[in-house]
Amino acid sequence: MRKLTLGLFVSASAFLFQGCDTSEVLGTFTAQIDGTAWQAVAPAAVKAGGTFTITGLSADKQIILHVGGITNGEYDASVLVGNLNPVVYTPNIKQPQTTYVSTDGKITITNVTDKKVSGQFNVNMQGTSNTIKVTGNFVNVNYSI
Repeated sequence: MRKLTLGLFVSASAFLFQGCDTSEVLGTFTAQIDGTAWQAVAPAAVKAGGTFTITGLSADKQIILHVGGITNGEYDASVLVGNLNPVVYTPNIKQPQTTYVSTDGKITITNVTDKKVSGQFNVNMQGTSNTIKVTGNFVNVNYSI
């Protein structure tokens, strides 16, 4: 009986998730990093203390957005959120000492539901020896509280 129940559960799960990709479950987080396309494999967000922290992570890169609000609107990416830089880009997470921080630009939240957040960002960023332009979108990224 236990094998039959397990088999039915596995079959039902496969049927329910057939055709779903991770973007339907996790949302998407994409960017143009100094003209090069990039996509996170594990976007996530946290809503706490009147702010959002939205993270895009791939095997080697990471972008973190610290948004100074939790409602639809445009947020200045040159103003610290608490003591955090609004946008932080790490091009090689195995060598996190090399990072870029936003110097100007905007983060725009376009939609917030009780479980997901969407928007875009367009920022100039400063590294240790150069500046880059980073633009991107986050769509239906799940957030926790």
